[in-house]
Amino acid sequence: MRRLAFLTALILLLNVRLLYADSDYYIKVNRVTNCVTVYSADDTPVKAMICSVGANGATPTGTYSTSEKYRWRALFGNEYGQYCTRITGHILFHSAPYFSQNENDLNTENYNMLGEADSLGCIRLTAADAKWIYDNCPVGVSVTIFDGSEADDPLGKPTAIKLGSNAPYPTWDPTDPSEDNPYNGLGVKITSEKYVRAVYQNSYQTADELREYLKYGVKAFDTAGNEIDFSPETEADPSVSGVYNVTYTAEDALGRSGSLKTVFIVLPSELILNASLQ
Repeated sequence: MRRLAFLTALILLLNVRLLYADSDYYIKVNRVTNCVTVYSADDTPVKAMICSVGANGATPTGTYSTSEKYRWRALFGNEYGQYCTRITGHILFHSAPYFSQNENDLNTENYNMLGEADSLGCIRLTAADAKWIYDNCPVGVSVTIFDGSEADDPLGKPTAIKLGSNAPYPTWDPTDPSEDNPYNGLGVKITSEKYVRAVYQNSYQTADELREYLKYGVKAFDTAGNEIDFSPETEADPSVSGVYNVTYTAEDALGRSGSLKTVFIVLPSELILNASLQ
């Protein structure tokens, strides 16, 4: 009888150890900056995530251990979260909410609030970040929620790509790892009003002047159709006549990049003199 009781206790203990296995990570949530940082067991920050904590202090501070996971979970207000991990009580990590258990039914307004305190207490993430925690952090991971500053976010706070009026699929989270995500085939686009630009020698005296000229009429758009910054790169010397290549590059918040190549011609100044003598 004692042996049976011992074996039963041993099995229960092993099950508990398996369920609450030591993790390679622990997590900190900065309520002030709306930033999540994942650390390795040796205290090295390995991943940062933009989030939305609870408005008006609805997310409690303290240190907790995660206890359950759900592929989909009902939320307050007849909405649902993807890739949910329970932190404590009704406080979860989860994606921005959906109106149904359908990846193509995103609450776009809430998604676009990522980076600001907006939830009822849960910690909202992009679908990709929620899935990362769901996949990589077993039950029992330590989560510390605190009020800090930007200095407490060692990897900085990432940005989330917004779903504006030009978004081709406004009810999909662009980060969603689903194979059905229509954003999977999209990326950064760069357009230019002119493929070839020409100036006379010494028309632009400084590198900054030349850079601004090369940016005129050029636009870059992220995966969701938002206009973003870009950079022109060239070996052109406005004091030396010749034909040069210009390469425009841009990267969006998803880490997707795009490029465009155009031609820049520096015409000899003699052409101006010859034209004036005719």
